This record gives sequence, structure tokens and C-alpha cells, in this order.
Amino acid sequence: GHRGISCFIVDRDTEGLQIGKKENKLGLRASSTCPLNLDNIKVGRLFNLSSQSGQHQGR
Repeated sequence: GHRGISCFIVDRDTEGLQIGKKENKLGLRASSTCPLNLDNIKVGRLFNLSSQSGQHQGR
């Protein structure tokens, strides 16, 4: 289910964020997909959408 899933926004220039190469897919080409590596990123409360909706469980 949706429990334990967090949603947040970070700027692409955030220290610790690495954006991988765009994947070449057979379908869903309108939706870009690439791996994201988040290495010790700090997300402020304003950009943590889970905490705004009361869903953040502190994980």
C-alpha cells in the first residue's frame, strides 16, 4: 500500500543528488525515466510533501 512512501521535491542542483542516464524504453515514451541517487540529501519541511499531508512517519 501507500504507507511508508514519502514524497518530496528537491532542486536538481542539490548537493548529493545524482541524476543517471535517461532510460531507453519500449513504451511510455512520454514519461521520462532515469535513476536517481540520493546521497545524504537534506529536505526542508516545506519541500517534504508527506509531512504536509500528515503522512510522514519519520522514516
